[in-house]
Amino acid sequence: MSDFSHSPFFRYLSLSLFFLICSSGCSVYTTSSLEDISISERIQIKEDSDVSVSVAVLSPAESEKLFGVPLALKGIQPVWLNIENKSDGPLLFLQHFVEPDYYSPQEAAYMSRLKVKRATGTNRVLFFLPDLIFKPFQHLQAKLITRKILDDFHERGVHNTLVEPGETVSGFMFTPYDEGTKKVNVVLYQKHKKAEFLFTVNVPGLRQDYLKRDFENKFSEEEFVSLDTAELHDWAESLSRATTNKSGKREGDPLNLIVVGELDTILSVFALAKWDETESLAFRSAWRMKRAYMKGNSYRYSPISSLFYDGRRHDIALQKTRGGIHERLHLRLWLTPMRFQEKPVWFGQVSRDIGIRFTPRTWYLSTHKIDPNVDDSREYVFGDLIHTERVDHFGYVKGAERAEKESPRKNLTGDPYFTDGFRLVIELSDTPIQKEDFLEWAFPAWGKSISK
Repeated sequence: MSDFSHSPFFRYLSLSLFFLICSSGCSVYTTSSLEDISISERIQIKEDSDVSVSVAVLSPAESEKLFGVPLALKGIQPVWLNIENKSDGPLLFLQHFVEPDYYSPQEAAYMSRLKVKRATGTNRVLFFLPDLIFKPFQHLQAKLITRKILDDFHERGVHNTLVEPGETVSGFMFTPYDEGTKKVNVVLYQKHKKAEFLFTVNVPGLRQDYLKRDFENKFSEEEFVSLDTAELHDWAESLSRATTNKSGKREGDPLNLIVVGELDTILSVFALAKWDETESLAFRSAWRMKRAYMKGNSYRYSPISSLFYDGRRHDIALQKTRGGIHERLHLRLWLTPMRFQEKPVWFGQVSRDIGIRFTPRTWYLSTHKIDPNVDDSREYVFGDLIHTERVDHFGYVKGAERAEKESPRKNLTGDPYFTDGFRLVIELSDTPIQKEDFLEWAFPAWGKSISK
């Protein structure tokens, strides 16, 4: 035994094991500092007299460089937060206020841990050893790396805490992965009050279809019209009852929605209600849509078909998906030169996809089948937006024209629909609203007489 311990083989084996253990977590798991990630120009800051909040969202490449693991592949998106308490009392910060579906730092780390077979480097050092000897050291290396990942995520993560007066708390929160516009709603509670800061952050990568629109120059100064409450009612009621095809010769889905608000406000409030933007139709989005269709998966940003009004294609499309690509609500909006309370006025249409059916009216011989009760989709939007506490005014006007369940109208692809003929008018706010103002123009029958 003494002779073996002094043999070249034993010395080489000892040195190899020593190198393996010492290098564990270095050659396999490498991280970067925040200074190595160029996010300074993307940091958004909002503040009041009591608190200052800064936010930045990492791209997939940035999060992998910073944390050493591909978090985006796990559906995790790190959000950097910096909270400075300038008040004379403590502020309560809970991650649930920002995102109910957040991942704790330890959970995100555990999801990103290295599997034994990914603990690379071991087989290069001990390639000549039998598997029985090789496996324990491979497990040891993976365990050491996993411990380093857990410690690193815990150290860099932000935690539920009280931010004391004069204290600054910063770190990363691990949120579900979003593309396009991401909402980050930071809520801080203090005795007898709360501070709320809603951030709208554009995550690079998604090709939203509305980015091709030049909203600032869409209308000239001479075309803008300011409306008071009565004029808004009359204008909303005067619109045609439905969308059309491009030539305007055939009717599509009914116009059942009026939204008042700046573009950024619309995007942030709908994002707060977990609605997503849609991608432009291109090879990438078509391929993603095909994969989602074949696998029955959800594709949150899938393109939607075009509808028109007065020859104009919709300006914004938003959607809310459920179990798969066949189940979603989709919403289209057109910008107008009208202004209410100095905010832009949009009109639009919302309906719910409930499946796929054959049709000879499209070149690909299929289309989404809509829920014929389009009023239910309208009220779904209303409920979603009310829940965000960002609704300033709302009301109903006529104009979409009633269609009974027994004698429905049909959209462009032949799907029947029925409606009470009312349009929802809703004004959005950048800041939380404690109580919405009901514009008592009209009140729908909530479908009682058309769903019997």
